[in-house]
Amino acid sequence: MSRAQLTSTDQQNSGGAVPPVVGGKNFIANGGMDIFQRSTSVTIPNTTPGYYAPDRFLFYSNGGSTTLSRVAGTAGITYATQVATTTGNTQINIENRLEYQQAQLLMGKTVTFSFYVNAATTSGVSIAVGDYYPSALDNWASVTFAQKGTVSAAQLSAGNWVRQSVTFTADTNTTGLGFYLTITGLGANTLQITGWQVEIGNVATPFSRAGGTLQGELALCQRYYEKSYDLATAPGTAVNSTFVTPSATTTSYIYGFVPYKVTKRTTPTVLIWDNGGNANATTRGLLGSGNSNNQNGAVDDQSMTGFTWLSAGSSNANIAFIHFTASAEL
Repeated sequence: MSRAQLTSTDQQNSGGAVPPVVGGKNFIANGGMDIFQRSTSVTIPNTTPGYYAPDRFLFYSNGGSTTLSRVAGTAGITYATQVATTTGNTQINIENRLEYQQAQLLMGKTVTFSFYVNAATTSGVSIAVGDYYPSALDNWASVTFAQKGTVSAAQLSAGNWVRQSVTFTADTNTTGLGFYLTITGLGANTLQITGWQVEIGNVATPFSRAGGTLQGELALCQRYYEKSYDLATAPGTAVNSTFVTPSATTTSYIYGFVPYKVTKRTTPTVLIWDNGGNANATTRGLLGSGNSNNQNGAVDDQSMTGFTWLSAGSSNANIAFIHFTASAEL
């Protein structure tokens, strides 16, 4: 384990002027938690790691019940993620994974991992900070964690935001790299987190978005996950789609094609819904005669740039609609 240097905001700034913000220095996509494509409030399953709320962040909870929600941020950062736990919680993991092509720029170098944290109650809370990597190239089915430092309860301030940073040598491997926090001792508590930043060097500079702008940050996120719904609308919601395919009037197949806004890192897993929120279904319509939900539908050919789909319901139709999500997460 590398020796870690742990500092708070006050400590790291006491030695001189604050370094300037430099665009593109942050390796963490959506570090300011601007983008919540999946949900802005969700109770996550126990001991099942997954992408549930802010894009590019994987969460794991052990014990009790855990709810993630979008809340106000701090220090000029608009949003944060709130982790609300109940009695019995023994561990929360928050993780962010990089593709090898990007991660190799950090491997073996001195990096500083900084973040803002606000715990309602600090007694007994401990945060392990580190990096981790998969057992095979960009395949995270099995991982190895390497703790680099610890944030103790004494370094937190109950009900107040505090910035923490850890400086260490990033692990060198040939498979990929991610960064994580393991939070223990929460029990029934509320913790808020935002402003994740990993940068080369031994100083935690002011936070900046990896994508530079909100649109740039969204595009980074959409390399891994994209949906047809508005950003504020959770997938599976009953709402009309703008992904529509016209056809000659038929009771047979209607085919459509969806081009992605951003090319995916690999061929994604695609799920579809109709306008009524029914999974694996399409909405078929006859102009002037209304629409029918819950008509058979399926994803056909797929690639990194888009997919074809078909509507196979029995209703007479000359138009068909779908909603979709496309996930190519690590």
